[in-house]
Amino acid sequence: MKKYSFLTLIIITLVLSSCVRDEDEPYHGFVFDFWNYTDEVYDAELVIGGYKNGTFIPTDSILIHQIQKGEGKLFYFSEENRWKPNLDRIRNIPSERCYFKLKLTPQRQEMIIRSGQTDILGLKLPSRRHFKGDFGKLIIGIRDTEITGYTPQEL
Repeated sequence: MKKYSFLTLIIITLVLSSCVRDEDEPYHGFVFDFWNYTDEVYDAELVIGGYKNGTFIPTDSILIHQIQKGEGKLFYFSEENRWKPNLDRIRNIPSERCYFKLKLTPQRQEMIIRSGQTDILGLKLPSRRHFKGDFGKLIIGIRDTEITGYTPQEL
């Protein structure tokens, strides 16, 4: 009887430990933090893609609902729910970097510019399937005159 109780305890421990997420393991994919400096609330579409011969080629997109007015902490697609577009589609363009376009309205569709600069934000694609941890965190600022962005860590 002791043998079966011990075996049962080991099995229960293994099953429960497999259900617990390791907090030190970073999440994979993209998380977005919007800083909306306008007087509008937006339902937007974020498009990812690559560049070929100076032309942006979209490969995937995701809808973002209710981008509220305010500064930061408006996270979308966080933790396990991160956005994981197929980066191989961008590699097949071929492009070594991914770029982003934000469609706020039919009249306002802009490439995201690197914060504090004039060039388009392009992130070097990871060697793995998805961006990992802060490499996939994008902070996006929406202003009346431009849309800017940056990531805390870049490859």
